[in-house]
Amino acid sequence: MSISNFTDISSNSFSRHRGTHFFGNMKYFALALIALIPACLGQQHQCLQPDFVAHVMFVESDKDNDAVLHLTELIDVFDVYDANNDTKVSRHEYVKYQTENDPELDGISNALYNVYDFNNDHHLTLDDYVAFYRSMDADKDDSVTEPEFKTYWVQVRSSFASFMGSALEHSWFVYTRGILRV
Repeated sequence: MSISNFTDISSNSFSRHRGTHFFGNMKYFALALIALIPACLGQQHQCLQPDFVAHVMFVESDKDNDAVLHLTELIDVFDVYDANNDTKVSRHEYVKYQTENDPELDGISNALYNVYDFNNDHHLTLDDYVAFYRSMDADKDDSVTEPEFKTYWVQVRSSFASFMGSALEHSWFVYTRGILRV
């Protein structure tokens, strides 16, 4: 299905995607993490590298395991943040979810929210998800492959370094440690 088909989705049809969360099937997430543990032990600095973290994020987001991130899978990633189920994610909802277990994630959570909020209206909606998806789709073929995803996230991480400095390093470490559970 092409992206253009998603721009006409109503709130009602968008709502049917609700109820899933970032890690999808926890069984597969647990297996992926178990497989990563030996690689990370003793080499934690390599496991926290942006391209490795992006790889893990991609694998967890690609729910149908077809090596392509589809727009519906991206929407599913964001559904977990919508605490009041109004099909919009406010900054408060996003940051609260991200910092619930670790308040140190406040800075990076706010920075990531700014990345996702393409129209700067302080609510993440389907329009933002489509724009975000298109920004990752480097070859504009209505699909995001792992190399495209990784390139995008490495660039985002690099752009954070220019305005967050050493605070980014600590926040990135805490954020990625949470993703990788190391």
